[in-house]
Amino acid sequence: MPISVSDIEKLVQPLLEEQGVLLCYAEIKGSIRNPLFQLFIDREDGFVTVKDCVAVNRSTQDLLGLQESVPEDYRLEVSSPGVDYPLSEIWQFRKNIGRLIQKKESDIQVTENDVSISGRIKDVGVDGNISICTESGNREYSISELAGSCIVLETPKKKKMKRKRHETRSR
Repeated sequence: MPISVSDIEKLVQPLLEEQGVLLCYAEIKGSIRNPLFQLFIDREDGFVTVKDCVAVNRSTQDLLGLQESVPEDYRLEVSSPGVDYPLSEIWQFRKNIGRLIQKKESDIQVTENDVSISGRIKDVGVDGNISICTESGNREYSISELAGSCIVLETPKKKKMKRKRHETRSR
């Protein structure tokens, strides 16, 4: 019987805790004979580095190699989930204080006032409420209201350069 995603998650969980990283999610792609296992990891404090991914990859390969349900020709990829990964945990919102987030209309059950939520994360309270600075002012949301929000990439504004006049000296 081939290994499942939940088997992989259970298998790697203690290993990831030792290394100080969290498993966001795992996927299995490819064929049964030549599967591709993908692990997406993150840190509660800071960002995942290439060094983190390499360390998790090496230790996970050793662990998977010992499993009878894993074929010899498997492939393993370890990476961070990326900014388009939906936020769902309090630590993810806390980690992204100051960043712009948006929850798409299709993800929201329409309420009386809000059709979509967009704004900058201002604070995450100890009670789990998240303060968002929106166009209409500061608002408090529960984690359930904001679960599924994504980070909005912001491009820095270019400074306008004054053209320097080229002057030549006459002799």
